[in-house]
Amino acid sequence: MGWIVMLAAALTLGSAAPDEDEMAKAIAAYEAGDAHGAEPVMRAQAEAGQAEAQFLLGRMLARGELGEPDLAQAARWYRAAADQGEARAMNNLAVLLWDGQGVEMDRAEAERLYHAAAEQGQAQAHHNLALRYQSGEISTGEDMEAARRYFRAAGEAGIAAAEREYARMLIVGQGGERDRQAAYPILLRLAGDGDVESMIFLSALYGIGPDGAPDREQERIWMTRAWEAGRDARAAYSLGVNARSGEGMDPDASAQWFFRAVQSGAPADSANQARSALLSVFRGRWREPDVWDPEIIAWLEAEAERERDAQIALARAYGAGRGVGHDEARGRAMLIEMAQADGDTRAMYQLGALYAEQQSVEDWRERSWMWFELARRNDHSESVFSRSVSLALRRAESRLESGAQHARARELAEACAHSQFARCE
Repeated sequence: MGWIVMLAAALTLGSAAPDEDEMAKAIAAYEAGDAHGAEPVMRAQAEAGQAEAQFLLGRMLARGELGEPDLAQAARWYRAAADQGEARAMNNLAVLLWDGQGVEMDRAEAERLYHAAAEQGQAQAHHNLALRYQSGEISTGEDMEAARRYFRAAGEAGIAAAEREYARMLIVGQGGERDRQAAYPILLRLAGDGDVESMIFLSALYGIGPDGAPDREQERIWMTRAWEAGRDARAAYSLGVNARSGEGMDPDASAQWFFRAVQSGAPADSANQARSALLSVFRGRWREPDVWDPEIIAWLEAEAERERDAQIALARAYGAGRGVGHDEARGRAMLIEMAQADGDTRAMYQLGALYAEQQSVEDWRERSWMWFELARRNDHSESVFSRSVSLALRRAESRLESGAQHARARELAEACAHSQFARCE
């Protein structure tokens, strides 16, 4: 009787399997956003062995479109479809196998599936292989030539991120010869389509020149478009650097652009660079703007409540009247307090710079030298800062015009050091 049961089950399953029209309607419903409406037909067809239905059901489960994501079940259906040669399923199963998501990690099998899918022209498999070759995670190790080849294939198949990365590799000559002129039309088209990353790359390309001649105007135009389209900190930071250089832009705009990058916050490394640049403006490293935005001042004061770099910048701002009311005594007192509290050599250095910059007391030369000398004595970092201190100390030494001034400077330094910064005014 067992064969009768099996035959009945087979006939029942066969009669329950949807026809092609029902499957097409289910796919249309799914693509319209109705995964739950499509799921019964899709599941029945998947159980009947239809590869596309198996792939789509796996994707629904992986994305959590039917409830909580179920990567184990997604991998099961991807495997069923991949075994029938479904290239998209091969790629998606490889993604899960690569990091052990819902299945046991198996990078050798993932790599095999990536290559099998790529051989069928599956775009995402080309892109994933490019990323693996670029990172060196592939079994054969880093291979930039292969990465460039796969990025190109993925880009030609319509993946903008891959095409953009291929263009970048052309610009820098990674994985093959440098060809900026070939990269230019790719980036121009992608940027014209609204891709912010491509706008940033295109701006950078104009900065060096597709043919070797920089075009600063186009560089700024495309970086401004990137900012307007994506509020990307890289774009604002770059515009701030350009403004600071004064090449065709108002240098007073630099602080505003740096502040925009800080407020954007992403990507974080560019926002942090902008933050450092903005604090440097307050510390006097760059010429301060003529007009300050009250929001920038409010930001600096808020930052100074919790962070030492901002405290130093605020003290220097008060000391020089840079964006805030000029109160040199307050600025000096703030910096001396930092030196007293924990021997902050950056505060000492800024005190030396403040005396040299303001020249507001009779013995400014001696006091400038004193603070640079104390910074030298207390600095043990052997860093770029150490070299800056040494250079500043030599300059301060050159400003001491007599033996009496040299002696007075040393006397002040010793008194300040021995009093643990209590006698430094």
